[in-house]
Amino acid sequence: MKRVFMTLAVVAVLCMLSSCVKNCQCKDWSDGVVTRTYTDETFSGDKCSNMTDIQTVGGNKSGKECS
Repeated sequence: MKRVFMTLAVVAVLCMLSSCVKNCQCKDWSDGVVTRTYTDETFSGDKCSNMTDIQTVGGNKSGKECS
């Protein structure tokens, strides 16, 4: 009975860890100035940097940057 309980406990912990949500700190840039700072969610397996979409023109950033 103890083995069954321990096995179920391990499976439950693994399921909880596999479906976690990660919070990313993001900034909206416009002409080199941060216009907004906020938290965005990504799901397990994704990286915050995958949500980044930045263009640089003349040394000025524009777009979304997440870390």
